[in-house]
Amino acid sequence: MELDLQEILQQNIFSIGKYHVTIGGIITAILIVFFTRIAEFFINRVFLKRYFRKRQIDQGRSFAVGQIVKYLIYMIGVFIMIKHLFGSVSFLALGSAGLFVGIGLALQQTFTDFISGIILLVDRSAEVGDIIVIDSVVGQVKKIGLRTSEVYTRDRVSVIVPNSKLISNNFTNWSHNQEPARFHVDAGVAYKSNAEEVERILLSCAAEIKEILDNPPPTVHLMEFGDSSVNFRLYYFSHEFFFAERIKSDLRKTIFHQFRMNEIEIPFPQRDIWFKNNNQDDGGSPD
Repeated sequence: MELDLQEILQQNIFSIGKYHVTIGGIITAILIVFFTRIAEFFINRVFLKRYFRKRQIDQGRSFAVGQIVKYLIYMIGVFIMIKHLFGSVSFLALGSAGLFVGIGLALQQTFTDFISGIILLVDRSAEVGDIIVIDSVVGQVKKIGLRTSEVYTRDRVSVIVPNSKLISNNFTNWSHNQEPARFHVDAGVAYKSNAEEVERILLSCAAEIKEILDNPPPTVHLMEFGDSSVNFRLYYFSHEFFFAERIKSDLRKTIFHQFRMNEIEIPFPQRDIWFKNNNQDDGGSPD
């Protein structure tokens, strides 16, 4: 029975050149994949997780190290599996040059995204938990994968971004700011308004919003004399990046209410339209 089992395990399934794949090789490959996943689980989820918690390492750095370790474990597992299947890792060198060129061209973007993912994990230009602005969309990085990253936007939508886009394109990373960022809100008033009074009201409105910092203090600038309004800009500083638009909305509502309370007019464009009557005869009345 033992001999029969050995013959079954050595049964050839298919061959590639001088390399033969047997039933035993397939079973061994499956076991290697299984134990590789177990090894990755215990190293990443148990050992490294406890180590990061003990050393109080931040979420972004611990995620980056965990991903790199996972890729290394899987890479070692793949090489061991190929070694057992074909007896040598030189199998990777098999195949025509044209085939590899074709595969390389077809997977060029995938390789670029893969290398970009490694770069992201190493240089930490964007980490898990960071607030970034990419293509005018504000979101929080939830995951940096092998090829793509997941960004969770303020609209509660998960956007999948190719890693190469985070490497080759410019993007803003609010989380890299140690200092508060400056924002602004514009307001236009009628020409008859008192500029000092408008400035006082704008600053008082900023003081009512708890997310707006007192230091550095908000400032008011007169930006331009428009066609129908004098345009002011209120600058303020805040540590709140993810919900910056909500703060702006609250500030605009407060300004709108205070302008009404203090009878500050918010003008709107007006046009006078003249109609010329060409239906009159010389000195006569229209038909």
